[in-house]
Amino acid sequence: MNVLFYASSSNEYDSQNIERLRSPQMAEEWIELASLHPEHNFFIVTQLPSPFLVDTKPDYIGIEQSLCPNLCQKILAQTSQEEFAEQVLAFKPDICIAASFWITPFDWLPVSDAMIAEKLEEEGIKTFCHPAESTFICFDKVRTHLFLEQNGFFVPKAVYINHLEYWCERPHKEIKSNVYKNYSLSKISKMNFPVIIKDTVGLSSYSMEVAVSYKQALAYLNSGRSSTDRIVEEFMQGIQFGTEIYGFPGNYIVMPPFMFSVNKYGITSPKQCIKLGPVTSPSFRLDELNQMLLTLAEKMQLRGIAQVDLVFTKEGWRIIEINPRLSGMSETYAISLGTSLPKLLYQIASAEFLKKTFTLETKNLLPTLNLKLPILTKEQFTKISKIPFVKCARQIFNRIAKQEREKGYCEIIFSSEVPSASFKDLEAKLDYLYKEFPDSTEADFLETAKSMIALVKEK
Repeated sequence: MNVLFYASSSNEYDSQNIERLRSPQMAEEWIELASLHPEHNFFIVTQLPSPFLVDTKPDYIGIEQSLCPNLCQKILAQTSQEEFAEQVLAFKPDICIAASFWITPFDWLPVSDAMIAEKLEEEGIKTFCHPAESTFICFDKVRTHLFLEQNGFFVPKAVYINHLEYWCERPHKEIKSNVYKNYSLSKISKMNFPVIIKDTVGLSSYSMEVAVSYKQALAYLNSGRSSTDRIVEEFMQGIQFGTEIYGFPGNYIVMPPFMFSVNKYGITSPKQCIKLGPVTSPSFRLDELNQMLLTLAEKMQLRGIAQVDLVFTKEGWRIIEINPRLSGMSETYAISLGTSLPKLLYQIASAEFLKKTFTLETKNLLPTLNLKLPILTKEQFTKISKIPFVKCARQIFNRIAKQEREKGYCEIIFSSEVPSASFKDLEAKLDYLYKEFPDSTEADFLETAKSMIALVKEK
């Protein structure tokens, strides 16, 4: 059988100025999967950077056919979804599995891959991909909010700000009073503060603002920093978490959540967030979370891996955001499960195609920590990657970025060796990292991670 994994991109990849490193290399993990299944031919068709499918320069960009005869990869130039689908069809696949990734400034690649899946299905090819309608709902935060509200999930009070209507008086000098703006601001003034002001289609928490008063929210909306549509949403007080949903209609598994660190504004930061888990304490009402997300998965008819951002409040679990794609969470869970992301993705998809029940042993997950570090030198990266308990390290470095926060980061994922180990074991590993790499580990990150471990142990 010909099994093809694919992921498209909407952006040209700047290979000259963006450097990506990963250990182990993706090629190693794909070769391992292909070697376990000599009965199949595996194909990878993608567009760069495709962080979960291929390695990129300066590291390694190809898989030698001699290393693995039943594994082939092809990197496509920027093209339309129709042309992408045509090039996929040239491999005569029996099954096509989407492995969508994220990209800036818009988190819309799952929509692109879903459109490709529709083209492939029109040609009679079986695909494993989230539905296009569901990916589009997740892409637009206003649509996400409405979907959750209409389907009985709790949502905080929110006001949608259409940027053109908010400033509609600018091209119409006869307008002396902008009724749309007045109405919107009246609704915002009645909200409970603080509020989150975020881009409706941006990536994660980029361009997100926290306003602690109506005056501050008004100042932001009237400033040059607010240049696109926004959604103003009441801030949900609680502990931030993330989890993933695996499976397909009628057969889903909700993973025990990971706790997320937050910045000084109380929100997660993609380039600084620490992830610790899995959290299994009954005090976090996991049965409630499990049922809520199983209902969500069925209503969205998810097929594959979807990541969900959450907050645990006094009233219970609340959904912040749904990301129907792979992420650093996917790699973290794979390590906690004692497997690799390619093997996990294949396991989920093959269960549906072979009409088997998809199961995972979630009771024996390894205590795992995902930690962000400042950008390392290649020597430092190599050294830290060789530590036995560091299961994955990856780094992105943008040489031409002007702001420090835009230059990149290094992400390492490490775990205990046995499921029975406590989070105390992770604390010891943190101390080892800080001792061995004092110039590469920041004390603030260390203390944040330790405080998270203490909180989990208390519960």
